[in-house]
Amino acid sequence: MASRTTDPKHGRWILPIVVAGMVIFTWVFVNGLGPAETGVIGAEPGESTTTTTLPGSTTTTIAPVDPAVIAYLEAIAAKTTQVRGMLDGGNTINANWDDRENTGVGFSDTRAALTDLAAEAGLVASELAELPVPVDQIPGVAEAHANLLSGADSIISAANGMVAGINSSDTGETRRAALENFRVAAQAFIDTAEAVPALAGI
Repeated sequence: MASRTTDPKHGRWILPIVVAGMVIFTWVFVNGLGPAETGVIGAEPGESTTTTTLPGSTTTTIAPVDPAVIAYLEAIAAKTTQVRGMLDGGNTINANWDDRENTGVGFSDTRAALTDLAAEAGLVASELAELPVPVDQIPGVAEAHANLLSGADSIISAANGMVAGINSSDTGETRRAALENFRVAAQAFIDTAEAVPALAGI
């Protein structure tokens, strides 16, 4: 009859017990953690930040934009739309006058339309001058706003040039030259205005 022998290698049972204990401890520890904080301190308005929470997961938060910045950007966007309309209007008025034999537009109506266009350009410039500029919240906006004011003045000058041109005795050279200046000034204004949101990180 074969005799039973006791396994002398007791250590082979210790390792599985240790591993199981580590797994249980890790599970209890992780589930006992509180929710990670997601608030971000010192973030700039509109700046996207990434906060690490539990291992392997991240949360992206965006700091709120200052109301003064929003108001300024909305005002600039409105002026950009207005200048676009003025540019289209200036092109149409001059095209209709140059083709007056077919369009039937009269001198007095054309002069009145150009005069109104110059007045609208003056209104844009005056409203821009009164607009609060968030220089502390948007880096570089002071220079950009100064360029917008200069551009608005150029639009006024070109619009007045078209009025002078329609009143002149030449065959349209003065008015057409002023129209070209008007186009350049309006487009420069639009380009400058459209770059402003990027300065704010938006």
